[in-house]
Amino acid sequence: MKYLIIRYFTLLMLISNSIALIAENAYNFNVLGLSYGLSDEYVLSSYIDSRGFLWVCTTNGLNRWDGHSFLHYSSSSSDLSTRI
Repeated sequence: MKYLIIRYFTLLMLISNSIALIAENAYNFNVLGLSYGLSDEYVLSSYIDSRGFLWVCTTNGLNRWDGHSFLHYSSSSSDLSTRI
């Protein structure tokens, strides 16, 4: 009986450690939408460049995500620094 209890306890510990390792490797996703400054909900393409910026092409222009907010580039922008 004592052997059986030790065996089940060991099995329980192995399972709980495996679950902890699986949970540690879980991915977290955030939806970056209009509330973050994305110019349109319809995304045509996306790209991550060598500096870590996420570039998102929408029907309303090009958007650059820096990890905090989007910077919108469009052909109709009056600011030369944000024109395509």
